Amino acid sequence: MNKLITILLCLTAIGSGTLKAQYTLSINDVEFDTSTGTITNYINHRQKNIVIPGSFKGHKVRAIGKYAFSRSDLESVVIPASVTDIGEMAFSINSLTAIELPKGLKSIEALAFASNYIRAVNIPRSVRSIKTSAFANNRLTTVNIPRKVKSIGAYAFAYNLLTSISLPLSVSSIGRHAFLDNQLSAIPLPNTRKTWRNCDNEVVREIAVFTKEYYVEGVAKPR
Repeated sequence: MNKLITILLCLTAIGSGTLKAQYTLSINDVEFDTSTGTITNYINHRQKNIVIPGSFKGHKVRAIGKYAFSRSDLESVVIPASVTDIGEMAFSINSLTAIELPKGLKSIEALAFASNYIRAVNIPRSVRSIKTSAFANNRLTTVNIPRKVKSIGAYAFAYNLLTSISLPLSVSSIGRHAFLDNQLSAIPLPNTRKTWRNCDNEVVREIAVFTKEYYVEGVAKPR
């Protein structure tokens, strides 16, 4: 096998005991900008369970570009620790059920993981903002938002299955409908020490609440 199609020896359990091998991408599977370390396009759509290596031909993979893996029918992906930026719609519209984000990740752009089947996500401590619709339209029941996140974009976690959310004190702004159409009945606002409830026990509504240090849009104010 001179042209390497590397099948990892480690196997990932998927579903009810079915094991699927994960395929490590080679330079022939992607379009890669060596000057920025960015994967700009995935051109091998046959592989559905992939591992992105930390480098291609000695050049570190530092970013996943805009739309790079969108609409690729991916079921699982391993993102290397070297990646610091995940671009707009980079992994959107796939069949991912789980994702582990690199610890050094700094940027999660708009719609980066939208329209998958992801059930839980841990946002790394290095992330400062979660952009518009980044995790919208998944199956999230659990989200861990670390202390240093300052802003959560509009629709960032909309259309999921969240029943509760804990926001760190670092959060100073939340965009419109950030948690729209989940199963939340209350959202505690860290900087105000208040809880704004959706009294109709429906999805979060379009209404803005402003305070001295903090604003949140899309949270229903109690009557």
